[in-house]
Amino acid sequence: MRFINFAVVKFSVFLILGILGGHSFKQIHLHFAIPLLVVLLFVAWRISRKQLFQKAYFGLLTFACFFVLGYCNYQFRSPEFQPSHYANSRLAGKAAVLNIQICEVLKPSDYYHRYVARVIRVNSTFSTGKLLVLVVKDSTSDKFRTDDHLIIGGSIRAIPPPLNPGQFNYAEYMENQDVYGQLKVESADIIHRLEGSSTLKGLANRLRDFLSSKLDATRLGREERSILQALLLGDRREIDPALYASYAAAGAIHILAVSGLHVGILYLLLSWVFKPLLLMRYGRNYRCILIVLLLWGFALMTGLSPSVTRAVSMFTCFGIAQLLNRPTNSINTLFLSLFFLLLINPKLLFQVGFQLSYLAVFFILWLQPGLSKLYTPRSYIDKKVWSLLTVSVAAQLGVAPLSIYYFNQFPGLFLLTNLLVLPFLGLLVSLGLCVIILASLDCLPFWLANTYSELIRVLNAVITRIANWDTFVIGDIHCSGYLLLGSYLLIVCTVLYLRALSYRRLVFMLTSWLIFIAILFSDKVRLSGTELVVFHNFKNTVIGIKKKDSLIVYSNDSLNNYHHSFPVKPYRLQKNIKNYCQKYLKNVIAYDTLSLLVIDSTAVYPTDISGKIVLLSRNPPIHLKRLIDSIKPRQIIADGSNFLTSVKRWKETCKNEKLPFHHTGESGAFIIE
Repeated sequence: MRFINFAVVKFSVFLILGILGGHSFKQIHLHFAIPLLVVLLFVAWRISRKQLFQKAYFGLLTFACFFVLGYCNYQFRSPEFQPSHYANSRLAGKAAVLNIQICEVLKPSDYYHRYVARVIRVNSTFSTGKLLVLVVKDSTSDKFRTDDHLIIGGSIRAIPPPLNPGQFNYAEYMENQDVYGQLKVESADIIHRLEGSSTLKGLANRLRDFLSSKLDATRLGREERSILQALLLGDRREIDPALYASYAAAGAIHILAVSGLHVGILYLLLSWVFKPLLLMRYGRNYRCILIVLLLWGFALMTGLSPSVTRAVSMFTCFGIAQLLNRPTNSINTLFLSLFFLLLINPKLLFQVGFQLSYLAVFFILWLQPGLSKLYTPRSYIDKKVWSLLTVSVAAQLGVAPLSIYYFNQFPGLFLLTNLLVLPFLGLLVSLGLCVIILASLDCLPFWLANTYSELIRVLNAVITRIANWDTFVIGDIHCSGYLLLGSYLLIVCTVLYLRALSYRRLVFMLTSWLIFIAILFSDKVRLSGTELVVFHNFKNTVIGIKKKDSLIVYSNDSLNNYHHSFPVKPYRLQKNIKNYCQKYLKNVIAYDTLSLLVIDSTAVYPTDISGKIVLLSRNPPIHLKRLIDSIKPRQIIADGSNFLTSVKRWKETCKNEKLPFHHTGESGAFIIE
């Protein structure tokens, strides 16, 4: 691994470690150490200049500086270090008048239009910070655009945490986007709206919306248009969920996410288009500048997504090196772009697309040259197929553990998908650019639109056919955080040993295997306990009893199998459940020495049960105080199937009776271990 000798790689690694430290230890502040480290580094540098052989302390101080830089850069973005942030105004839950500017339009939900907005003022006081804005859908609600200024009356509240175990933590996800609160409003709460001054991201989104509107006016079908918008505009909001799931199952989701693959194709296309410039004096420099400018224009057109920004910044580094006649190294350039992007926004490190993008490129640059030497192709087609295979294997090996960790599945036919699709992706991107440009000029010929639609239909048919071979899609894979780290340690040590056989590397590889096995064993021990879970579910009561790797689910919904649906599936994957059984809900469920008494809308229940916890389900018509006096329960639970008015009344009764009360809609799922 000679690239470790590159200074930028080491600096990037310590910057990443600092960001992870700032994320993990939010209460420990190191900003006071910055001046001290700078002074010590300056002194060490002055001393090292006079030494023939450098001492280790200068390098250690340098790495410590980059660690603290990453640590503090992450923490300085938190509201604690921003006195004007709205989170410090103590207005949580209180009515206020807010002046905000829309900075991102999110995919709408069934009930809300969703936006990310920048707070400008709160009650006439200057303020900062990002906010999630949810506007209730109704006949009078307007759709807002990026850069719109709004004056809204409402109350800022915290984004609710997940209410069920294993559920996606949307609050944490938005916090990694610097969004710390949400605002739910109706159309009547919007006092004033006006167009604000343009920002770079607003300009990018308006350009994308303009191109999308031009594509809407063409003869392209809705499904084909949505794929084109995803391929080249980075807009996946219009893709049918079933089609998107097919792309994911076939291992072709990277085609729909505009990334380095698309930027690389565009780079080759532009290099070919501007090749005549090489005949001019300084033509090489002109070509390089034009390509870089057009690549950033493409990044702007796609909304400056992290994966595209990463790829374009990397190609920009290549271009600058060419202009300066400096030798370049791909991995060095990759880490240089990583370093500057994380310096600008350290929270990019926690975005899934950013992680997958950099890992895929790193493993391609690291592994593909070695894999290509395993076989020497003779014909041109053989060479291209082998190159495609080695790139696919290297990229998949790099992103497989992370994909399993986030999505709990592995596409077994990714090689077949890449062999069938990637050779034609260049054609799809090139023709797609022509379609977008001609459509924006209102001169898209019918034959080109029809040809491109047919190509997209063939692509979708191939992807759907591969995805239907569900035998090869390995799903429901459990992967903990420690198992993720152990997997990468195992992959790296094994590859290093296979590349250069030595006793030392053999020891590292065997040690990594032992660590991986130890993690598997500890995971099994950690998850071998028993617990009872009352899930939060709006329509029905769902109760689970876990014993080791088995789960019995009780529900009053006999038509729905919760094995592959919310809220049981996330819990089942988190706990690595192997055996599943679903039964109809009973009035009394025994668990260890306790009895869970379920009282539903029939209000029929036995009174001769000891050690009982009462679960109120589906709005039972009961007088709770009489029930407490008659059966003397240990605790009262109300799940999500009850009316909120009833829950508030029961909560007050339990407070007066000094009896513990748990509402799954407020406190999340009720769990007894």
